[in-house]
Amino acid sequence: MEEYKIEAKGGQKSISVEVIRSQRKTMAIQVHADGRVTFRIPKQLPGTDVQKQLESHRGWILNKLLEMEDRRKKREKAKVQDGAQTNQFPEWGALQTAEKKHIQESFRQRAEYYAGMMGVTFGNITIRNQKTRWGSCSGKGNLNFNYKLYFLPAELMDYVIIHELAHRRHMNHSAAFWQVVEQYCPEWRTARARLRGVI
Repeated sequence: MEEYKIEAKGGQKSISVEVIRSQRKTMAIQVHADGRVTFRIPKQLPGTDVQKQLESHRGWILNKLLEMEDRRKKREKAKVQDGAQTNQFPEWGALQTAEKKHIQESFRQRAEYYAGMMGVTFGNITIRNQKTRWGSCSGKGNLNFNYKLYFLPAELMDYVIIHELAHRRHMNHSAAFWQVVEQYCPEWRTARARLRGVI
């Protein structure tokens, strides 16, 4: 395992990034719920290029870490008062307009990141309070996402975004579709299993 470091704002501390090399052709950065940062890269990418890529995404990584901490605090507030572990989420109607805009912007930024990586485009993004679905992609390329994803670990939100963007190549769930999903989210089976039963 390789480990690289990037400096936080002001140089007060450094962020460790775990670099995972494989036969993939693309690069992908993931910020996990526990604060870990992983960078999946092609096997032969030189170390100097790795550091340059991390530095170019430093602002995004730091913002994502702050966002993850914000989600953690909100999930704590969402628990029932007796401390029981539940899948409760803040009510959509109780969120302020600014919070809703922030959630939508978070989805848009992540979708743009993966769309660029996957070589696809999308139309509008709508955030909904859905009862049974995490996301959908229309024939015109418009994306819909369940707001609850924002309050779940980032890798689950990423999986759903990748899943819906993969429909921009295959509007079905064929073997070819799942190959696209696996290329950009190797742990999709685990993510899908974790999402079952949450809503």
